[in-house]
Amino acid sequence: MRVGIVDDDLSLAELLADKIDQETEVTDSAETALEWVEQARVDCLITDLRMPEVGGLELLERVRQISTELPVIVITGHGSIDTAVQAMKQGAWDYLEKPVGGDEIQIIVNRIAEQLERANQLEGLRESQRSLLEGEQLVGESEVMQEVQSLIDKVAPETSNVLIEGETGTGKELIARAIHSRGPRFGAPFMAINCAAIPAELLESELFGHEKGAFTGAEEKKKGKIEMADGGTLFLDEIGELDLKLQPKLLRVLEQGNLTRLGGEVKKEVDVRLVAATNRELSELVEAKKFRRDLFYRVNTIKITAPPLRNHPEDIPELIDYFARIEAWDVNSDNFTEAALKALKAYSWPGNVRELRNILERLIVLTEGEEIELADLPLELQSSRPGKSGEGEEIKSINWRRYGDDLPQVISNLEAAIIESVLRECDGNKSEAARRLEISRQSLHYKLENNPAE
Repeated sequence: MRVGIVDDDLSLAELLADKIDQETEVTDSAETALEWVEQARVDCLITDLRMPEVGGLELLERVRQISTELPVIVITGHGSIDTAVQAMKQGAWDYLEKPVGGDEIQIIVNRIAEQLERANQLEGLRESQRSLLEGEQLVGESEVMQEVQSLIDKVAPETSNVLIEGETGTGKELIARAIHSRGPRFGAPFMAINCAAIPAELLESELFGHEKGAFTGAEEKKKGKIEMADGGTLFLDEIGELDLKLQPKLLRVLEQGNLTRLGGEVKKEVDVRLVAATNRELSELVEAKKFRRDLFYRVNTIKITAPPLRNHPEDIPELIDYFARIEAWDVNSDNFTEAALKALKAYSWPGNVRELRNILERLIVLTEGEEIELADLPLELQSSRPGKSGEGEEIKSINWRRYGDDLPQVISNLEAAIIESVLRECDGNKSEAARRLEISRQSLHYKLENNPAE
């Protein structure tokens, strides 16, 4: 918890800060304190009552205009019953007279911290419930999806670490959330972080936290995702991309149940269940000495494989109905012709369910009329069915004019559309997109600059 202290005598503010076993910031300016509140930099504010420009009661009134819930403690050396009553009426958490004892202020701050922790846990529970209500769930009645659901139900009540393998877009995070929500840690924090999306020099701070002054720009203490997940679940997406220098620190957390913040010396006890995900073969990374063998054994306790969409195309109609429901679209699988559905089922779906969702959204926007036909599908899907439709009729001509008025323009626009699709599959990671397209990163940059998707 972060505590802000306002007193026109900075030495007294710093003396009070020394009595509090929490992250603290001190100032002699009410305006600075209001900036803290506006920027959500503090979880609790302690203010002196009598200050030359803006008094404590006026500051409390202005704080309440910004936040009705921030705990504010008013301290004064000139106490009276009337002043205390006025402060409490304006929404003060508590009212104390100077000199304030260390035990007294620490007890009050601890109570606030406990209440905030309970509120955070409740919000975690609400977020989990919102995720379920908003449709963040696994969909599919196919045999492979039922096997995944069954495995989730078996591992969720346990404490073992879980490794989820699967291609990009197969719903690995949804599996992780399902494990969390069906187990005893449901309601405790679920903290997710993508190891491939954050540079290594920043990832250490994001995972393990840092102390004030640990590096340039570290102006205050910060909890890392691991510490924030205490009592709950830590989800590390793309764990295969975790920098080798950070792997021993993560191993120490898993083996010893404690961590040390960046720039700190004090060990902090943590209890987290690790669920990791990867779209790469970790055993191959171990052999290539890009992933520690001992960490691999710790992570790979229980393995779940997220099946690619091409392995369960029979779930596509249900997925269409599912997305239509959560996105409030006015179309569903019934609006697709049989030929269009067969083309969707025949497509290889390199971007998996994520690609399906993106294409469905595009179809909803671009298709005129209530029925979605084969010719309405993107070119790469139209050509996914060889020769004939299921009704024995010739497949309709490809609607190439949707990509341009002449062949060079069609080719150019189609290339841009493919690049855009691959970038979405890779969450904007240009290096990964270039690898999948089998072109250099420089070539990808050139194509993006000279032929951007319209």
